[in-house]
This record gives sequence, C-alpha cells and structure tokens, in this order.
Amino acid sequence: MAATDLMGALRGMLGLDVSSAQDQNSTSYTSDIGALTTEGRQRMDILGLPDGVMLSVLDRLNPRELVSTCCLVSQGLRDAAISNDLWRNKFVDLPEEFRDLIESRRLYPWLWHALYQTNLLSNVNWGNIIGNRNWLMQSSGWRVTLHGGHGWSAESPPAAIPALEVKPLPRLDAAPINTAGALASSYMWCEVMQAVDLHTELQKRRMSSRDADSYLDGGAELTFSIWYGGRGDCRSRAHIMVVLDSGRDALVPYTGRHDFPWERTAITHWDSGMLRLDPQDNNWKLATHTFRGYPAGIRRAIIVLKGKDEPWWAGHYGAKFAAPELHFGPCRWPAQAAAAAAEEGSTSA
Repeated sequence: MAATDLMGALRGMLGLDVSSAQDQNSTSYTSDIGALTTEGRQRMDILGLPDGVMLSVLDRLNPRELVSTCCLVSQGLRDAAISNDLWRNKFVDLPEEFRDLIESRRLYPWLWHALYQTNLLSNVNWGNIIGNRNWLMQSSGWRVTLHGGHGWSAESPPAAIPALEVKPLPRLDAAPINTAGALASSYMWCEVMQAVDLHTELQKRRMSSRDADSYLDGGAELTFSIWYGGRGDCRSRAHIMVVLDSGRDALVPYTGRHDFPWERTAITHWDSGMLRLDPQDNNWKLATHTFRGYPAGIRRAIIVLKGKDEPWWAGHYGAKFAAPELHFGPCRWPAQAAAAAAEEGSTSA
C-alpha cells in the first residue's frame, strides 16, 4: 500500500458508521468517532484528528501495514503507528517485566516482527543438504536421519511440479528470501530433522532467561507450517511430525539408517499421519499446526520430515517439501490452514 493510498484509505475509514466501527476487532478508541459530525469527517485533515480517533483508525490496519507503510507517511503518523496504546492489545501472555521493557523503549512493532514474522528454523532453502552424507550437518541446521534410496535432493526450481509462489520466512535479522526451493525424497523412506532451542531463540528476541521461561511455561502459541507436494508423474507419500520436549537430552548422532526416535523425549507432539500424493494432485498443499496451552517445561522443538515414492523408481520421485517455518503466534496462512483442516476432517471421516 502506497503512502498516498493509505491517506485515502484512512479518510475512507472515517466515513464508517459508529455501529460498524464498534466490532470485535476494534479497541475502545472507536467510541471517540461519534464525536465527529459528518461535515467534520469530510473536512478534518487526517493528521489533525484527536488521538483516540487516530488510534481507532490505525487499529483497523494490520500490523504489517502499520510497520511498513504508516511510518513512511510523516513523523506524526509514525509516532501514532508505533504507540504503545495501539500495539498493547496485539500481544497476549507477555511476561510483565518484559512488557515493561518493551513499552519503555517503544519496541512493540519490532517485537511483533521478531516473534511472529521471523523463522526459528535454519536453512529453509535446504542449502548444502545436496548429496551431503555427513549425517550431522551441524552448519545447515538439518540432520539426515534416514538416507533411503538415493537420499534427499535439493531442487531449485522443483522438478515436475509448479513453482511454489511463496517467499520462505527468513530468520531474525536475515535477508529476505525471494524464491522457495524444494527438498525431494527418493524411492525408500528419507528423513531429515532439525532441533530448535526455543529458550535461546527467545533470548535473541531480547527476553531474559526468566522471561523466556515464563513465556514458554504460559503455553504461548507456536506454529509450524510447511508446503508439501508430489510430482505429476508418480505417486508418493509424506509424513511430518513436530515434537516439543524439555531439551535436556542431547541429540545423539544418527547413522542415516534408522528413524529418529522422537517418542523418547516428547512432552507433546503433532503427527500429520500418512499423506498420500497422487499424480493428479501435482500441486503444493499446506500442512500446519499451532500448539497452544501445552504443558510447562517445553524448551525445544524438533521437526521431522519423511518422504518417499510408491513405485520404487530410481532417482528422486518421492514427496517434496518447501518453505518450512516455525514461529510464535498464529499461522500466517489462515485460508489455506482452514482448507487443510477441512480436508483432514473429510479424510478421517
């Protein structure tokens, strides 16, 4: 949204009836709109609005627009767009001392981006996983725990499936990623896993160790999403698991010959079940799960991805994965998540 478009949109919002303004997504500031007459709404400059009215208007924009657009219009609009009063209700379950720190430094917009819009996973475009038979691969973030058939292959662009029109979520302070590569499996089960220290990641987002403990023990929303698909010329299967545990046990080296023993440490987990991909599908689907209200003691997340083809064809005709993301907060793809949930429900029925 351009700055000029934003100003027009803001003026248009002020033409709303008070009854329509007072919906479940608006804050208490909307009651101030009633103080303006129709003539006043038409004549008043947007930056000359009372603070309460300005906040009620800005509250109708999504956080990304507040951060990326409003701050570029003027100093006055920037000050309103990053105000604590506007952002406070966009966060839940923040530790009190941490909230005080964020408010004192007016860091709510930065925190929204750091918690909800950056990836806790490393190497989401698969990098040096190509042909890498060093099972640990510590530098890449992923570990090959099962190297079946011809193993994994990174593809960019993905073979025999349309390109995924999604930009992978970057890590904190990393450059944007413009294209999504894929990780393709082979004719026997292939498996990769990545462990994420949630406590350490929160400390990178300016939480103290105690605040990070409090945030996790409060069951903060944690979402994993990944796109998976199959070729248009071969049936394949995919299987996805996310394990949450205490992180106390060190992950032992694996030989690439056995499945990752995720049950050993799991406090809670999500299992996608067997995902079958027919050639007529030949497109990407979203698999996603949001953890909420999980037991206290969670400090680590472990992502496990498995894939293979069904006909046992040599090469990399198995299921593919792309754009994995793990972040705090709700899923970034609500429409696709709802469709995936509906499909899962119809399949189980």
